[in-house]
Amino acid sequence: MEGYMGFMDVLGFSGRVLRDASLDFFPQFTSALERTVAGIKEAEIDCIVSSDSIVIYSMDSEEDSLLAVVKACSQLSFYLLSIDLPMRGCISYGNYTRWETKFGAILAGRPIIDAYHYEEEQDWIGVMIAPSVIEQYPPIDDRQELIVCNNAAAARQIKQNCPWPLLIQRCSAIPFHHVSELQGYLYDGYAVLPTRHTDAAPEDVIETIAISIRHLKRLKALAPDPQSQEKYATTIRWLKEVRGDWEQIIASPYWKKKGK
Repeated sequence: MEGYMGFMDVLGFSGRVLRDASLDFFPQFTSALERTVAGIKEAEIDCIVSSDSIVIYSMDSEEDSLLAVVKACSQLSFYLLSIDLPMRGCISYGNYTRWETKFGAILAGRPIIDAYHYEEEQDWIGVMIAPSVIEQYPPIDDRQELIVCNNAAAARQIKQNCPWPLLIQRCSAIPFHHVSELQGYLYDGYAVLPTRHTDAAPEDVIETIAISIRHLKRLKALAPDPQSQEKYATTIRWLKEVRGDWEQIIASPYWKKKGK
């Protein structure tokens, strides 16, 4: 079986469990997960959860299946962040095997190993796109691009590419764990924007980004040390850049005009 797979680690989950023995937050966590996965209409996806690890995967390699997995990871990022559970992860692609047992489903294969590897490497709050996805679906390189909206043709191109640029944007500085001064640690790639299920236009995403930044600033203020704070600061900087790009686009006089 070939498909897309998102592996996410819910940061701070263990500490939250230890602080809240009654697990009062757990209904919100499970509700966000169920609502997100069940609400995706583009293609069939499924989910496996083990404590603070979440795997969302598609049943095939079609374009709509990638869109479904990206949407699920995007929306889950937003809803969990809103309850102080930031998420880090990666979406990958490849062959995998799924077994159904009386104890539940078991997954094995390259995409889960690939996604887990990249999730472990990152040192921020976010969900990146693995090279295997870009190799399988090359159009992602063009469809997420936010070009300068200085004529009607540019405006039409951006609108035609939606919803991809509402969900995925380039990030030239995804931080990996810094091993040594001789080794680069900033990855130039793509990352998933946090969105709500109702987001359908740039104006919606701009508002959602602003909400996400507020949540990230709160968590940054609560972080115990500078290293922990920098994880949030890096994500905030990237989201501000994307928000600024969208604000420039919708301010263009060509954006409101109907394309010919």
